[in-house]
Amino acid sequence: MEGRERNMRYALVTGAAGGLGIELVKQNLAEGFYVFALETDISDELRCMEAENKMLRVYRCDISSGASVNRTVKKIENVAGRLDRVFNNAGIHRFKDWVPLEKTELDFVKTMVDINAAGALRVVQAAWNLLGKGTVLVYISSEAASIGGCTAEAAYAYHMSKAAMNMGARIADNTLRKRGVRTLCVHPGRMKTVKMGSADSEIEASEAAEGIMKLLRQPDALPEEAVFLDYKGTRYCW
Repeated sequence: MEGRERNMRYALVTGAAGGLGIELVKQNLAEGFYVFALETDISDELRCMEAENKMLRVYRCDISSGASVNRTVKKIENVAGRLDRVFNNAGIHRFKDWVPLEKTELDFVKTMVDINAAGALRVVQAAWNLLGKGTVLVYISSEAASIGGCTAEAAYAYHMSKAAMNMGARIADNTLRKRGVRTLCVHPGRMKTVKMGSADSEIEASEAAEGIMKLLRQPDALPEEAVFLDYKGTRYCW
């Protein structure tokens, strides 16, 4: 049971190879957390970080596969008896989907929902016994998930998948908050990243990660019920 020290704090980050994911890895390491970084295609940067830091474990994991997620979490259980932070950051996005309904590839919606929404729940399901009082679950959501605030006329798959992610998080929270687990669905801002960046991107991934980390520094001060907000702490309507 390597790594199970009484005062050790553990964080899990999915989609950890680049963008917001690798920034969350770096900033959790900087705060003294032992970090489990999960990714389908592990980057050279992530491997180098693992070689240089005994507090980082990198695992290849596909969140679209329950078997892959379960195998990975079993490995984590051999190191940690609990998780203090879980960042459901992995997901997909395609700029080609930013089209009106008449041009939308509706057969792809199920793929995006499976990865962005069900994928996050696969992680929570597999890690269920590692979640307890003081654990914070962070679902990297989007302003696109807000049904009440929706003004979009395109990008059906992405909006629907993030709304589904929020709903999954909210349902799981009805059980998990009884165990002292806090749940945040967070819009990280419009980031300048390779996969998600666009002409209207406003912030660097490092700034988004810093904002999210700031929200987590006082877990007991977080709302007991699941909350949907941005990286600065501003609430969104569900």
